[in-house]
Amino acid sequence: MATPATEGSSANYWDRIYAANGSRVVATRVSPDEYLASGARDVQTLLALAGREPPLGRVLEIGAGDGRMSTAVAPLAEHLVSLEPARRLARTCGNRLAGRPNVEGLVGASPAPHGPACSSFH
Repeated sequence: MATPATEGSSANYWDRIYAANGSRVVATRVSPDEYLASGARDVQTLLALAGREPPLGRVLEIGAGDGRMSTAVAPLAEHLVSLEPARRLARTCGNRLAGRPNVEGLVGASPAPHGPACSSFH
């Protein structure tokens, strides 16, 4: 069975970058509130482009990162599965989504039953 984050993988890269820089990796010039608000705007834009309106059914988010968009999708979805291979990012995402009964957070490379291992980040 493969490990969720192998040496030299993208997940390890993002874990190292996030460990060194935290949320400044992606948002250097905005407040934390504006950072999350930008995720909500991006979700609304994507829904409009897809011609979808809430409520949403089951949603799989691949590459959830630190939860910037997950926090906006969670209240709109019947069930949200957020998959993030980088452990540090998954931890932050899990903290942002904590306490939401409709959210399942996974850290690993694949949600497929026979793919690489995943584990919960809640």
